[in-house]
Amino acid sequence: SNCDLCIDEEAQIACCESSSSECASVWSDSDGTPRKVCKKQKTFGVFSLRSYNTLIRLRTAYAVGTSCVALVSVALGASLQVFFTVFARGGLSDDSTWTALKVMVLTPLLFLFIAILADEMWHLCLDALDHPPLASWRAMMMTAGMSPRSVDILIVLVAEVPPLVCAVFAGFSVEDALLAEVAGHYVVGTQISALILAILQLHAHIWAIWKGLLYKVEDAAAGLDLRHALVGRTDLAMHCQRCNSCCVTDHLETNGAGRRFHKTTSEDGSFAQSVSRHTIHTLVLLACVLLAAVIVLWVTGSALYAKALLGMSMALILMSRLVAHLLPGLVGPAFNTLIGLFVVMAIGLLMFSSIGIMDLDEHTAVVPNIFEPPLPNTSFSVSSTDRGKYPICTMSWGRPSLPARQKLSVLDLAVFADAVYYSYEDEVMSIIRNATQGTDLEGVELEYLENPHTIGRWGTFRLSAGGVRVLAIRGTSSREDAMADADMYAAIKVMQLFNMFVPLLSLYPATYTRRLLGMSAAHRYLHESPLWKELVVVANRARKLSDKDGLELVITGHSLGGALATIAGAWTGAQTVAFSPPGQRYSTYRFGISNVGVEKGVTIVKPRKDLVPEVDQQIGFTQVVECSASAIKCHSIARTACELFRNCGDPRGRTMKQNCALQG
Repeated sequence: SNCDLCIDEEAQIACCESSSSECASVWSDSDGTPRKVCKKQKTFGVFSLRSYNTLIRLRTAYAVGTSCVALVSVALGASLQVFFTVFARGGLSDDSTWTALKVMVLTPLLFLFIAILADEMWHLCLDALDHPPLASWRAMMMTAGMSPRSVDILIVLVAEVPPLVCAVFAGFSVEDALLAEVAGHYVVGTQISALILAILQLHAHIWAIWKGLLYKVEDAAAGLDLRHALVGRTDLAMHCQRCNSCCVTDHLETNGAGRRFHKTTSEDGSFAQSVSRHTIHTLVLLACVLLAAVIVLWVTGSALYAKALLGMSMALILMSRLVAHLLPGLVGPAFNTLIGLFVVMAIGLLMFSSIGIMDLDEHTAVVPNIFEPPLPNTSFSVSSTDRGKYPICTMSWGRPSLPARQKLSVLDLAVFADAVYYSYEDEVMSIIRNATQGTDLEGVELEYLENPHTIGRWGTFRLSAGGVRVLAIRGTSSREDAMADADMYAAIKVMQLFNMFVPLLSLYPATYTRRLLGMSAAHRYLHESPLWKELVVVANRARKLSDKDGLELVITGHSLGGALATIAGAWTGAQTVAFSPPGQRYSTYRFGISNVGVEKGVTIVKPRKDLVPEVDQQIGFTQVVECSASAIKCHSIARTACELFRNCGDPRGRTMKQNCALQG
């Protein structure tokens, strides 16, 4: 519709006379009389510069959008960590009542704040893309008492100062190029600017709702174009409203301020419909929570998980409805989506943790051996050609002064990594004796084997002939192990999933992501000792004992055990071989290790189609081996050993017919 035809002439002339704008006769009335309208203002305010206007629009929208995604991903990852930290070991340790209360209340409260802030950032992103940019944000600041020029100055300061400060004063990382590091920290500064804008808007929005001034926000947004002579539609909408034109609805619906505030203050029943939607949303979520709690209680007969489900989920739902009731118009679809996502996540995880899956097996009737012993009188023989072989085939671990036949190959360590998966001592030693019988490694002694129900269960083995002590750490074999996996890597995996849509990991410097993940680790705030610290203590003890006995410590493990072996190896400086572990690039700060520590002493074996090593990113020497099976089968340590045997052969003369036949 042609709203120009209903613009009040006196108001347009007053606009031109009250500012430095130029006026022009751009159209005539039906009787041929020219009408004066405001042209674009020349110099009043920073936003009269079209190029900077565009820069603010694009940069703010991108920074707010990416920081919103990063905020949500960190919040979801932290929530998963809280859950797994609490339930991975069957509950909390010291002062469990008070800690449980904090978990049940503070976690939903924190997620509630994140959801509100994310909803505000979603609207801020749309507001930045609107024309003029940040119209709703500036209207809120003006409603709070700031002058238009002060609001413009504030936007420039918030948009420009943090990025420049971060780029100039941020420390430079030794692993990245200087230019890339400066650019990365500048991007971090734009994310800080986006958070500041969102927090200021949230504060002003709550204040306007509490004081009943949302209608003033709309009026202020509608008057922005007259004050600043910006190219936009809000001036037309305001004048159309004065002359009761039918075109007011169209412009208010397409303008950013109208989209945000017009419907919340209307009298057409839309607010009542919004309240009704909130009520339906609440009832649906409560019904899902109650149903899940009943199922969990019926399946397990334990009230622990049902209470946790009811406590955390219902606390979040009720608090979210309280916010919607006390501050109508504050939250929108993005907020409701995040609340629903949290509840669905809690239901799924609690049902997974309560149903008896992935439990440890009983005594194995027939233990499948990786190796068959060599023929009698078979001597150690290394192949004369290395063409087409993996580089890891020629590597060995142990005391440097000993000959290769007394050191451990990657196939020898694969045997130890596989053996600790079995629950009983006779099963473990059956595999190891079968692999070392008739070789220079014969006579392995089992020094200690941890309880099979311990998360990250380990065993220590002494090879006197080779002067080596092996610390082997079990991978994921139980429900609790899977929870420990998620506790350690849930946050970075969530960020990787979001990175498929928004390039978070390539956008931020690696040092920033490491610190972000480290500071969001749940165990820091729950005063719970993380699993990896216990293995570091075990590894340090084994290292000191090995030094005393004149032995070389070698650490190995598969999957979760490989991750724990990598951490323990980086802490102790011991030689380490990890099979199919998650990566460490973005988790080093959380685990208290450095890239250098991993790169110097850790060797990674990574099957090509295995998904577990794709969590985080690998650092250090990584040997990729082929695997043509499915992703799940490629994670098998036995299949990896078979591929290594086919490519490397075995200088000790052992065969792997049975294992390779089982793997296909």
